[in-house]
Amino acid sequence: ERLMMLCAEPVWAGPSIVVVPNNPSLDEEARHVVTKLRHAQVAADLAFRGNAKRRVELARKANADFVLFVTESSDVPRLKISRINGSDEAYRLIGGTVSAATGEPVMGTGEAH
Repeated sequence: ERLMMLCAEPVWAGPSIVVVPNNPSLDEEARHVVTKLRHAQVAADLAFRGNAKRRVELARKANADFVLFVTESSDVPRLKISRINGSDEAYRLIGGTVSAATGEPVMGTGEAH
């Protein structure tokens, strides 16, 4: 315990993302996406409670910069990113960052509702 007190906590330098599954059946897939993002040094968290709308509200309260929706889709990108608090510049860059981390295309959706 004493050694851990000496270790600095990791500092996330980039924007924060909250991953939101569109329905409860996608919770496990959303956890995999969060893991991939964290391995790529992206500040990512999973919204745990409620339906998708409620999870976005919780992301707003947590001051997340972006919401990454995990959807069920076979012919269009199933990852969709929406901006909450992030800057225009960060919004232009985050899609590529998420795509590189997950290995999947990401569709930008503008502002989260």
